Amino acid sequence: MVLFIKDNIKMEQRMVEVHSNGLMVLFMWETSTKTIFKDKENIVGKMVENMLANGKIIKWMEKEFLLGWMEDDMRVNIKMIKNMDMVNLNGLMEEFIRENGQMENNMAKESIQVHQRWKKKENGKMVKQQGGQEEEINQQKSEIEIHFYNNFFTQFFGFLNICYYVLQTYFQ
Repeated sequence: MVLFIKDNIKMEQRMVEVHSNGLMVLFMWETSTKTIFKDKENIVGKMVENMLANGKIIKWMEKEFLLGWMEDDMRVNIKMIKNMDMVNLNGLMEEFIRENGQMENNMAKESIQVHQRWKKKENGKMVKQQGGQEEEINQQKSEIEIHFYNNFFTQFFGFLNICYYVLQTYFQ
């Protein structure tokens, strides 16, 4: 469709919906202050062969359904990258991740099972016993120890479950 695009501008916004069969862009080179791509593409074939972007902020918001080779070479020299992709995958999602950069944000929402201990309060008459204060202190210490061990074992077994999942995924 297009063999060569070279843009030297301060701000570029692309809001494109493309339905294409075949080669879309052979070479794309952009030097800009702010680059924003908002693409919804249904492509059968090669999308980008070489893409070089130099800028301060690049935001990609893509929803892609691709059958074929998406990119050959992609090089990005920027200060901050935000990737918001919706991808439907079947199988192993990632094998190795290696990232080099100034700033990295990973936000994950996890469901963790937490055991909560309910305190029991009682109302009644106060009975004075010999050594009662020492018994109360020992009882508080034992409650703290029980609470500590409950939390420790809960976290430890959660960690073991994660290790089991990682090893199972790695050796498949």
